Amino acid sequence: MWKKGKRDEKLIVIFALMRISKKDYENSKSFVMNIIDGIPDWEICDQLAVRVVANLAVQNKDEMFSLMRAWIKSENKWIRRLAVEPRCLYKKKEDELKDMPSTFRWSDERKRC
Repeated sequence: MWKKGKRDEKLIVIFALMRISKKDYENSKSFVMNIIDGIPDWEICDQLAVRVVANLAVQNKDEMFSLMRAWIKSENKWIRRLAVEPRCLYKKKEDELKDMPSTFRWSDERKRC
């Protein structure tokens, strides 16, 4: 469904994966790793980031932040964006923000979330 699907099908997969990712970390992470090179646009990227990658980061912050640090170095703009978007969810939680690498934070003058 992901490979042949258009926008709506991809969003359905993301919304299903949002629920699955809360219970099945490894398979959800593997799915994300398999599709990461095929993210077609900003909408799919952002939905995947806040609905799935953020869930995965809550479950295993160290591993996911390590992946996100690698993603930031990608030449693919959607992979870089996927690494940065989940930061909004962490920015709202002061106790987690202090542990977040500085590469994931907005400076005070660029508040966005």
